[in-house]
Amino acid sequence: MRQPRRYATSGATMLMLSLLSVGLVAGVYFAFQVAVIPGLSRASDATYAEALNRINESIENPAFFAAFFGALVVTAIAATQQWRRGNRTAALFVLLALGLYLVGFGATIVGDIPLNEQLAAVAPAHAGPVIDRIRTPWLAWNVVRTLASVAALLCLGRALAVSGRPR
Repeated sequence: MRQPRRYATSGATMLMLSLLSVGLVAGVYFAFQVAVIPGLSRASDATYAEALNRINESIENPAFFAAFFGALVVTAIAATQQWRRGNRTAALFVLLALGLYLVGFGATIVGDIPLNEQLAAVAPAHAGPVIDRIRTPWLAWNVVRTLASVAALLCLGRALAVSGRPR
């Protein structure tokens, strides 16, 4: 007789938390790529700068930080749990997801945040030259972090799918 899947014993809770946190962060990056920046690009330079500065200030909140930093923690825990349970295939997908998420995390830290800080350092009324200088690299870094996070999300979905399978 076939045994039912036992997700609780396969470490699925941490996998699901990882999937949720990485998915939320990937969604933020995606929203910036397809809506926020294109919308702001249709505004005046002063409006673009003022709005992006306010967004960057407001995103520094407990909910976003819980997902942004928490994704690292729960994904590492999920990988460890899968490995210890002998779910090597799931563990490898989770480790791949962790690596991909770290790429996106790094792109945020070394790419987008320093560019945001350059914009914040000038008065919105005089932001035109800064916007012209940072817009293309900011979007490039955002593409990197979006694609890396979405790829991590796919890996976590695959890990969840194989985590409950018999060994």
